[in-house]
Amino acid sequence: MSSKPIQKAPTSEEFKYVTFVEQCWHKHKEVPTPKQISNALSWSLDKVIEIQKHNTVKRMLRNRGIESENANRDNLTEEQIAAVNTYLNVVDQRPIKQKLIALGIEPVRFYGWMKGANFKRYMQERAEELFEDGMPFAHRELIGKVIQGDLRAIKFFYEVSGRHLGGQTVEQQNMVILIQRLLEAVQRIIKDPELIAQIATEFKVISQGESSTSQLSAHSPAPAQQSKNVIIPAQIENLGDSI
Repeated sequence: MSSKPIQKAPTSEEFKYVTFVEQCWHKHKEVPTPKQISNALSWSLDKVIEIQKHNTVKRMLRNRGIESENANRDNLTEEQIAAVNTYLNVVDQRPIKQKLIALGIEPVRFYGWMKGANFKRYMQERAEELFEDGMPFAHRELIGKVIQGDLRAIKFFYEVSGRHLGGQTVEQQNMVILIQRLLEAVQRIIKDPELIAQIATEFKVISQGESSTSQLSAHSPAPAQQSKNVIIPAQIENLGDSI
């Protein structure tokens, strides 16, 4: 169904009416009521209702994507639904303009529809479904690259599956941040630098996934030696970089 050309030039009043409605449509995402138009244009309500009936006005609004008869209702026309589904069809590689013209819809009209809340909401819902539908394709393509020996794909596969050992996972990064915050709190409360050093060592061992008891008993220096490596409070902020 193609857009019919305007058969006659609009009168000044028709053009004024259409211009105001179009401004409201783009600004407020809805068609103004006859009373609103009457107040804005200083016309009588009867005059507004009469001009609304003009075929020239209806065609001008329709060509701008403003379906005045159902623009503020939840239902969409079959033409609008077909436009959304065709637009979001990723298998069809034609340019969007070519897709719309094949449906008999001018691009300017389609983009006018996109200003409507109901049309936009339907398009967003369909796009979300499309994203979910695309997951199997993404998985298939990724696995295909892995099978081909693509090292970048293999690395990404390990990252998304949580098996990548070449860097920190999100959980590990969060743990480091948490330990840094705890050390800052310890620094504010405890003033004994030797005790702070011992606590920092404990946190470091725990963050590496080792047993603090066994690690400290095996590698901790004697108390006299620990005092030589005391970390003073001013240096505690740099400790997080080595954890």
